Amino acid sequence: MSKPPQKDRISKTSKKYLPKKASDDSVGQVTKNEWSRTQIISAVAVANTAMIAVALAMFVTKADCDTSNAEFGIQVEPGDESTTSTTYTRAPVSTTTEFVGAELPEELITVGPPKSCSFSSEPYDLSIDEIYMSSYSCGVPETEPDLVRGDGEAVFTSWPYTFQVISYGTFRGYLPECVGALISPRHVLTASQCFFDDVGFSKSYAVVGGLNVASEYSGTHIKPVHKIRIHPKSNMCAGHPVTVYDFALLSLQEQYDPLGNSMRLACLPAVKEALPAGTGCWTTGWGPPSTNSRIPLKQVSVEVVSERTCRRDLYKDIVMSSTVCGKTSPSDSSCLGQTGSPLLCHIDGAWTLYGITSFGTSACASSDLLPAFGTVSYVVDWMCCFMRNMPPCYGVVCNISGE
Repeated sequence: MSKPPQKDRISKTSKKYLPKKASDDSVGQVTKNEWSRTQIISAVAVANTAMIAVALAMFVTKADCDTSNAEFGIQVEPGDESTTSTTYTRAPVSTTTEFVGAELPEELITVGPPKSCSFSSEPYDLSIDEIYMSSYSCGVPETEPDLVRGDGEAVFTSWPYTFQVISYGTFRGYLPECVGALISPRHVLTASQCFFDDVGFSKSYAVVGGLNVASEYSGTHIKPVHKIRIHPKSNMCAGHPVTVYDFALLSLQEQYDPLGNSMRLACLPAVKEALPAGTGCWTTGWGPPSTNSRIPLKQVSVEVVSERTCRRDLYKDIVMSSTVCGKTSPSDSSCLGQTGSPLLCHIDGAWTLYGITSFGTSACASSDLLPAFGTVSYVVDWMCCFMRNMPPCYGVVCNISGE
């Protein structure tokens, strides 16, 4: 729409202040009184303009001289501190300090030298990935965890999703390696660095369900591992101090059926679902691996922190798509759980697996260090490639490359 003519944009109120239009026969005829009035107005206007120009020049000159002391616009005149007179100066242009994250603490640099290995996920295998279920439920234990008790020993069967990953042999028995979470009757999710010392998978592995006290396997439910899949983007062999996409999916030789009270499935989050900072979660486990430890299952509360806090306080290169950080109480840490321990959050009435303990697990002696967890929601589309008939995977597009 074209703009209206200027005269049409003037209000009726403002029109009465406009000079009357002179008639043709009066053009050039001005009375003596009118000339005097015009001259006076012009002179006053010129004088006012000159005064404003001088004032502005003084203001700018003063401001430019005082920029070294200027803060937020008001300053006491130098040499005249006894008076209350102030001069108003331009505030300096603010500069944004570049965010610099933390270098990884030395006590967390435990990864060995680089190894020659790479991982690519083999496709779905019906013989080891097929799941048979008459019904599906997740995240609801038979015995509710005692969260009022807080950090410490857990109530038996209150965390039935927490499984122990062990290696075994004819002459050496069972050796605890890591912790994991049961996410299907046939699949356990743990951390890839559990297998850093055995990238060729030469050992025999199994998972243990229904375990209360570490190394006391009587009455528990043990299933051998048939297939280990490392996330394709895991850098555990690169010799980098921080393992990204620190996930390993274990397919069992046979599924748990029935599950029972001491073994239940953890719920899975939606694809790329983010946890808001401040979310309260829990992690569980038995402590550092030991052949003779008699440690009961423990629980530790974790408060999720923002990516910026994680990069500032733990390591500068952390990104939430790979790693989520949490904050524990001063006396405890996810070292109670060790690598692979689940980070479980109570969402919509069910316990959902949002993280797998990755590093920061040696933070027991330094309570100011944040434990770090692999972000499960960013690998759901990879895991679902091998759990096609699990309800959480319905409608999820398989992302076998992990990109």
